[in-house]
Parts: sequence; C-alpha cells; structure tokens
Amino acid sequence: RHPAPALLFFVLSALLVVRRPRRLVEDVSGRYRRLWPVLLLLFPAAMALLLAPAHLTADARLRAARDRLAASGGTPDAETIRLLEASLRAEESPDPLRILAFFETVSGHPDAALARLARLFVLSPHDELGRIEKARALLKLGKPAEARPILDGLAAARPGDDVVFVLRLIARSAEEPEAALTELLGRLKSAPLGTAASLAAQVDSALPVFSLAMVRTAERIGAVDPDRALAVLRALSGGEARYHEALVLAAHGRLDEAMDRLRAARAEGATDAARLAADPRLDPLRGRADFATILDR
Repeated sequence: RHPAPALLFFVLSALLVVRRPRRLVEDVSGRYRRLWPVLLLLFPAAMALLLAPAHLTADARLRAARDRLAASGGTPDAETIRLLEASLRAEESPDPLRILAFFETVSGHPDAALARLARLFVLSPHDELGRIEKARALLKLGKPAEARPILDGLAAARPGDDVVFVLRLIARSAEEPEAALTELLGRLKSAPLGTAASLAAQVDSALPVFSLAMVRTAERIGAVDPDRALAVLRALSGGEARYHEALVLAAHGRLDEAMDRLRAARAEGATDAARLAADPRLDPLRGRADFATILDR
C-alpha cells in the first residue's frame, strides 16, 4: 500500500544499520561504496513512509485526482481513474466511491455505479451526495419511478440544489410531463439570473422535449425582463433560440445585435424568407439593408 522505493530504502538502510558498512559493501559491490552514508540519512524518512497511516496515502491520491479533474474541467482520464482506484485500495472512503460512481453512470455503466454506491452506503448510510448519484444511475437505467422518492426526499433536504432539481424534473417528466414543465418554467422566471441560465442549459441537454417551451417562455419574459430572457435563450442550443434572441433584442432597440442573431438563426435553418417577411415582431428591422439581404437569400 506504500511506494516501492520506501520499501527498498528501508531494506537497504536496515542492512546498513545491523551490519558493518564494509561487509555490506563487500557483499554488494565496490561501486556502491559511497552509497551507504546516503542510505543512512534516508533511513528515518523510509521508516516514516512505511509506518505512515494508510489514509494519508489515500488522501494524497484523492487530492491528486481532484486536481486533475479541476484542470480538465471535470473530464476524467485514465490517470485520474487510477488515482481514485488506488485511493480506495489504500482506504475505502465515500469520496472516491461517489466520484467513480458518477463517472460510471455518465459513461454508460449505471449498474457498476450502483454496485459502488452500495459499498458507499455501508460506510455512510445517509450520504446525500451518494443518494444523488444513486438517483442519477436509476434514471440512466430507465427507472424514474425508483428514482423519484429518492429525489423528492433530496428536494426537501436541499431546496436550492440545481442538480437535484434537474434530476427530479427528469423523473417527474416521465409521469407528469405538464406539471414538470410548469415547475421548470416557474423556476426560470424566479431563480437568480445565473441559476436560470444554468438550469436552461442542463434541461436543454437532458430533456430536449422541453426546449421549445423554454424558448417561447423566455421570449415572453423578454417583454418585462430582457436580461433574464437573453440569459436563458443564450444557454439554449439551436437556431430557434437564436431567432427568439433576435426578437427580444429587436423589441428593445438593440438592432445590430438582433441582426447578428437573425443571421445565426438563418444559418442554422431555423427560419426562411417567408417567416421573416410575415413576422411583425421583426418590424423594427425592416428598413435595414442587411435585413433585406437576408430576405433575398
């Protein structure tokens, strides 16, 4: 469980301590004659490494894995996985089990994630972050009915947790899609601006069936709160979101920006000349030469 060099230093240093240096040199080779003073100096450090508690090694590997994750934006590589597994071999603890379970779920192995989480709950039966990962794995397996009670409990315990909100929304949408959508749109209207944008991006990826409703709701919000509307729309993918960005910007006199978004929508195939010609919300742009150019394409 400890580095091999420490064991080597310990063995060689111990031999130096219990035998005369000259005899050891004769036994090994004359070319190592100058090595024994160095080994003697390293003997205390080798002993400290060998006798160190296992959790110190586990913690160091876990910190190294977290540093690699932070540097990569949360994307694990083979070395990160190796460090997490090595941390577990040194000492089984909740953190590496939880992190590995998340990676296994998102990489398409939710059964393996649930097996890891079973070990986690032996160590920490009420681990809330572990329960989040269990719900995520169950949703990946297509078992929203099993995930729902877990997420309902977490929503009560962690009311401001965006991850719990999105996972619960996914579970709820399987049985109550209209109620789930109503809850989502209400949150987009009331949550802090950054939170609303983050939620929109997460739901756009996890539940694209709700994306068009978010686009249309954001445009309606734009009449009274253009900053919120634009934050939500910019978080959404696709040409329809770009088109509705243009509508909000045009309504508030930001015509150059509106044209830029309209060109992006046109490039993504979200609109055609007939739609552009008929939509009265684009009237503020109609006298511009660049708008006429888009119509002529």
